[in-house]
Amino acid sequence: MEDILVPIFLFAAIAATFITLIVSRAQTRRLMIERGVFGADYAAVLAAESRMRTLSGLKWGLVLGGIGLGLVLLTLLGLGDSEDLSAAAFGLVVLGAAAGFLGYYLITRKESLPLAGPPAGAM
Repeated sequence: MEDILVPIFLFAAIAATFITLIVSRAQTRRLMIERGVFGADYAAVLAAESRMRTLSGLKWGLVLGGIGLGLVLLTLLGLGDSEDLSAAAFGLVVLGAAAGFLGYYLITRKESLPLAGPPAGAM
C-alpha cells in the first residue's frame, strides 16, 4: 500500500505546482491590464492567446476522444483480446486520432484567418 502512495503524491505535487503557476500568471496579467501597465494592444494579444489555448484544448479533447473511441471499437470487435496487438488494432487507434484532428479542422476552419499577402501599397 505504501509503495503506491509515493507516485500518487508525486503526481499530485507536480500537478498542484503547475496549476498554481498557471493561476498566478493569469492573476498577474489581469491585474496589470486593470491597472493600465500595458496598453490596449497587449490586452488584444492576451485575448488572442486565450482563444488559442481554448482551441488547443478543443483539439486535444477531440483527438483523445477519437483515440478512446478507437479503443472502444477495438474491444467491441475483439481485436484487443490477444497479448500481441495486430496491425488492424493499431490502425483503428490511429484512425480514431485522425478523426479527432479532422473534427478539429472542420470546427475551426471557418474561424481561421485567410493567408495575408503583403499590405497594399507596400512596394
